[in-house]
Amino acid sequence: KRHMMLDIFNKTEAPFYRFGSLLILDRIDLEHWEEFITKLFEKTNKKISKELAVEIANLMKNHPHYVQQLAHFTWTYTDKSASREAIQNALEFMLNSNSPLFIKIIEDLSVTQINLLKAISKGEKQLTSHEVMINYSLGTPRNVFKNKAILEGKDVIDVKPDELLFIDPLFEIWFK
Repeated sequence: KRHMMLDIFNKTEAPFYRFGSLLILDRIDLEHWEEFITKLFEKTNKKISKELAVEIANLMKNHPHYVQQLAHFTWTYTDKSASREAIQNALEFMLNSNSPLFIKIIEDLSVTQINLLKAISKGEKQLTSHEVMINYSLGTPRNVFKNKAILEGKDVIDVKPDELLFIDPLFEIWFK
């Protein structure tokens, strides 16, 4: 929870206010994942093609926690050589395991916040355009901005200057 961590270190009343330097880690580049995943499989006498290693990283949008988790579960579903079926089984296991958490996230959102997530998941860029607001029942432009801020505050989305992203790539897959 990025916002919670920022509050712990940046609010004057928090116990760890200015305790140290704050370093926000970004996602790891794809080329690093390819080598990392293939070598770890090799260390245990299992194989995964570079193509499938890249597929794992792409599915999880290079998010360190989830790439490692999907690679691990793919490894558990692999006897000697990983397959797309092993990746799919691993992904289904992760989705099923996290489903109660994702349901809880959805239950805490309003209908218009869920509709905003639908628009984001479909790749809509102009969320305050008349067409998008009508198609997704987003209400007014003010509602869009308010709900965007709420979803960002709940660490559901990350608001970048040129796009809105789901913070959790597994939740995005589940949501879609």
